[in-house]
Amino acid sequence: PLHAALHGRRSLFVGHSGSHTIVPFAVDASGRPEQIEPFDVESAPNGLAVTPDGRLLIATLPALGRIAVLNIGPDGRLARVPGSPFATDAGTADGIVLGRGGALAYVADADPGGFRVSLYALGAGGALRPVPGSPFGGPGGMVNILHLFPAGGILAATLLNENRIASFVIGAYGRPSPAPGSPYANAPLGLAPTARAEELTVAEFVRLAGALDK
Repeated sequence: PLHAALHGRRSLFVGHSGSHTIVPFAVDASGRPEQIEPFDVESAPNGLAVTPDGRLLIATLPALGRIAVLNIGPDGRLARVPGSPFATDAGTADGIVLGRGGALAYVADADPGGFRVSLYALGAGGALRPVPGSPFGGPGGMVNILHLFPAGGILAATLLNENRIASFVIGAYGRPSPAPGSPYANAPLGLAPTARAEELTVAEFVRLAGALDK
């Protein structure tokens, strides 16, 4: 498995690189997962994200340069929305996070040529379209993992092979712009929030100096 996405306490989705599938699990009250029928996405899935309402699962497909948008059925089974998988505006896609209640998708482009993050609008029916101006650039190199702070005002990103993390300030219409002083020195392997909404765990406990929303 590459990545997993959890919705609430009842559904778990796991991406498998070897079989090119996403495997749903139903999680019972005791925490025991029960596997549901795997869904073939025709390429190794990477980043996974579930919309807050639990209706849609979004999966990046780096090798295809596409993003799959899947309906989540009442029983947890998956089905493509019309038009899925959608072509990316950068020709690639890696980590993904959702913002604005699931209306926006931020995607790490993992571009060896430099720092690029794409922004897509997610329609009610699951259609995905690039926001004008996307992809967005900034100082630093290839972007890998993304984390959007709970308040929605700061987007953090790991810079692969650079031992640094970068941050964006989220402006009007969800558009990101580099935060002052970004990127910051560290050795990022992954990102996870702490109990304090303005802090991250980045291999060790690290605060994004001067760039966190309070």
